[in-house]
Parts: sequence; C-alpha cells; structure tokens
Amino acid sequence: MKSSQLKRLIKESVREVIQEELKEILLEALKSPKQPIYESPQPPINPPFVPGDNPNFTPPSTSLPKQNLREVYSNILEDTQKEMNTNGYSGDFSPTPGMDTVNGQLPGGSVNLSQISALLG
Repeated sequence: MKSSQLKRLIKESVREVIQEELKEILLEALKSPKQPIYESPQPPINPPFVPGDNPNFTPPSTSLPKQNLREVYSNILEDTQKEMNTNGYSGDFSPTPGMDTVNGQLPGGSVNLSQISALLG
C-alpha cells in the first residue's frame, strides 16, 4: 500500500469519526430541555470619563519619556550590580595560572559544592 493511499484512508476515517461525534453532540443538544437565556444589563463599573468633570485631571501617561526610561533602567542595573558581587564570598577558590582563554583551554579540576553554595547564599 502506498503512503498516499494510507493518508487518504486515514483522512476518510478521521472525517467519519468526527462527523459521528458531531451528530451525537447535536442530537443531545436537541433532546435536552431548553432553558431561556436571560441577560440583565450590567451598570458600568466606572462611569465614563468626561473631560469637563474635573479641570485639574490629567490623563495618566502610558509610556515614560526617554529620560525617565533611562533613569529607570539605570536604577535597575545599579541595584543588580549591588546585589550580584562576590563581597560575601568566603571560599578558597584560586584560579590556576596558565589558563588559555583565547583557545578555550581551561585547566582541569572541579569546583567544590560549598564554593557554589557560598556564591549563591
């Protein structure tokens, strides 16, 4: 059997199964007792804004000016820099001389789990 024939058979069988399921769902919906749907109008939660109501009102800004945005990002970076340092680290890690970072050669060895937990703590 060719793959195209198999695909066609699968499509047909899937189509038949879906049609049968839809028929059953529709028949159940028709046989069940119908209850009318009543919709009651809901009052608005907040009354709509009318510009003449409050002359001192200024609408909120949805975007920050570039200067304020830069200050916000600068503050975030400063806070991150303060928190992300090794000042509280009291481990005994000492890198081995002779590392070749240009060619990607790092010295062999392992890092103790206490050193990692001291950095995370």
